[in-house]
Amino acid sequence: MDLKNYKKALITGATSFLGQELASMLANQSIPLALAIGNGWLPHFFSARLSNRTIILSSITGFSLFLILTLFIDSKVLIMIFFGLLGLFIGLTGTLMTVNISNSASDSIQVS
Repeated sequence: MDLKNYKKALITGATSFLGQELASMLANQSIPLALAIGNGWLPHFFSARLSNRTIILSSITGFSLFLILTLFIDSKVLIMIFFGLLGLFIGLTGTLMTVNISNSASDSIQVS
């Protein structure tokens, strides 16, 4: 391998490595960001418009569907989007199920 091809290979390898690191960083940040939105703002937004039961069942269905779809997707961009959506579904389901349990429990068993 001559010097020109060696430099080209070195630059290509470094660019590829940086691209993988950036993709990994974005993937690692998509789930926590989606969880924060799914736990904070979305439950109130959807609860004002739909019943909690409908939202919970839709979130569980969406979570299951997107989790299965991640097995068949080869695109890294789509998988990062799916990870973000999974975080939204987890946040919505967890928060609204907690609210439903709290509402259905009697006041005598709840600690003030």
